[in-house]
Order: sequence, then C-alpha cells, then structure tokens
Amino acid sequence: MEEKAPGVVKLFGEHAVVHGSRGLSAAVSVFATAKIEPNNGNELVIRLSNLDGMSASLSKEMLDDIYKEYASRESILAYKKRLAMFDANLLPYITIAARLQSEFMASLIGYDISISSEIPRQKGLASSAACSTAFTKVILHNAGIALPDEAVIDIARDGDRVVHENDNAGRVDVPPAYYGGIVKVTKEDFVPLKIKSELRLMLIDTGPKKPTSETVGNVTNLFKTNKEYAQSLCDQIDECVGLGIDALMNNDAKAIGRYMYKDQELLKELGVSSESIDDAVDISRETGMLGAKLSGGGGGGIVVAVPGEKISNEFYNRINERNYKIINTSIHYNSQHKRKQVQYG
Repeated sequence: MEEKAPGVVKLFGEHAVVHGSRGLSAAVSVFATAKIEPNNGNELVIRLSNLDGMSASLSKEMLDDIYKEYASRESILAYKKRLAMFDANLLPYITIAARLQSEFMASLIGYDISISSEIPRQKGLASSAACSTAFTKVILHNAGIALPDEAVIDIARDGDRVVHENDNAGRVDVPPAYYGGIVKVTKEDFVPLKIKSELRLMLIDTGPKKPTSETVGNVTNLFKTNKEYAQSLCDQIDECVGLGIDALMNNDAKAIGRYMYKDQELLKELGVSSESIDDAVDISRETGMLGAKLSGGGGGGIVVAVPGEKISNEFYNRINERNYKIINTSIHYNSQHKRKQVQYG
C-alpha cells in the first residue's frame, strides 16, 4: 500500500502572512510517496529511500517512550537534543509514528515504511511537508483509522515542527499537501478554496537557498527598524493575494502573472529575495513569461513562473547559461477532497 502527497508552491503572500496578510499556497504535480508493507518482524522499520536507504528500527516500547518525550517537551529543540541518537532526517517520521501509535492505537509493529520523493529538498517546495503528509496518510490508511481532516493535518505537521524546530511550522505547507488544489492561509487558519484553475506553472531551480530562519529574520529586523514601512509592504502583498484569487477564479493567467511580479517586488523590499531569484525573475520578465516570483522562504531556491502560450528560445538559452533547472508542472487537485473546497475567498 502506498500514499502520495504533492509539493507546494506559494502563489502569493509568504512571509507577510505572519504579519496579518493572507497567503495563497498551491499543491503542484511533483510528489512524495510513502509505502508500507509487512516485514515479518517485531519492530517498525522506517526507511528513507532518497538518503541511501537510511533507516531506523523501533520497538513498541521505544515508540511509547518517544511519544512521552514529545508530549512533555519544553521545546522542539530540547526534544531533538534528548533524541540525538536518531538521525535528524529520520526523527520527523519517528515522531509521527510514535504519536499515531500512542494516541490513536495505530498498528505499526511488523511493518516497513519507506519514504521517497521526487520533490527537490530545501528549495522552497515543501518537501518535508509532503513527505510527512504521505507518511501519516499511509499509516492511517493501512490501520483503517479515519480521522477528521484537521486532525490528520495536525499530525503531519509534527514532521515539519521537528524539521524546523518550531511549533508553528507546517501551517502553510501541510494543508495544500493534504487537500491538493489551492489553499488560503491566514495567521489563524487555513481554508481550501473552491477554485480549479488550469494554470500552467514552471519551476525554476536557481540553486542553494538560505535557511528560512535567516530570511524570516530579515523581515523581523525590518519591522523593528521601520515598522510602518514593513507593514505597508505586507498590506500591499495582501492586496496581491486578493487580486490573485479573483484572477484564479477567472482563470486569467495574464492577471495572475502581473500580480506575481508585483508580489515579487514587495518581497524583495522585505529582504527575502536573492541575486539568483532576482536574475531568474528578470529573465522571465524580459523573455515574455506572464509572471514569476520566489516561492517559500526565499533567499535562493525555487522561482515559480507562469508561461504564456509559447516559451521563447531566449528564455531557455538564458536559463541554461545560468545552469538553472526547470520543472514543468501544474496545480494538483485531490478529487477526494472536493467536498472540502467550500469557498472562493
């Protein structure tokens, strides 16, 4: 048995969402996969296929003890230090498994769960959120446990909480990885939107990115030194979100692209862009792409672009000169969650 979960791009609003703006995230057609099968043993084996098969074997008692540590943690960082015997790449999944066994009586012993992903890691495509979501779903499906969507999302967020050492992590990325489609996010909640745009997307991998904590710090510093200006930028980003929702409802790719370019200018002013991102956005604009902007934490990594009907040879030539990589994709919709797409804006 296996379950998949898509990667995620931020169409509008990242960073500003922390300061009262709306954000708009979209699932895209690159996937993480979790596969579960019996191993005829007396332990749970978790294996990371993309990391040379790195694995951990855990007994029921070990999982119970790990859950107690997690449930009583002073902080995520303190929890990770106490469980430093486990590789940091495995601990997010170990944490999810421990919670599912202890809180929901999921049967895990005697199973082998492997996680693989075609989503580039640490690029702004929410690879960790997709992997945690697929992992959570496959355990629940195999155990025949049906939980409310919000509960599944919270459990999957444990993976991102551990990865990013932040109890608020995963709120922007896990919902679209779970629901598919387009999700509106605010500081307080998330809502899957009843929009089914046929928008084509092109992801431009510009290379290594800075840690998200660094770009978040840039925004925090701007608020400390010039709060009025920083809030004005966030308010303008929120306007882009609203206009972007309208454009998506109308399937108006030109308008979507126009607001993406505007959003990128504002994100650059917030201090979360980079030379490589600025370069890829400039190439996109100068060669006829309808829109382009950074996705996620910024500071490098992925630029999400909207192509027109035709893509010029000049675009490809200039992208290749920089050794950037291209992924052609589209918004991914999970048909089983159409019932949850309840509003437009």
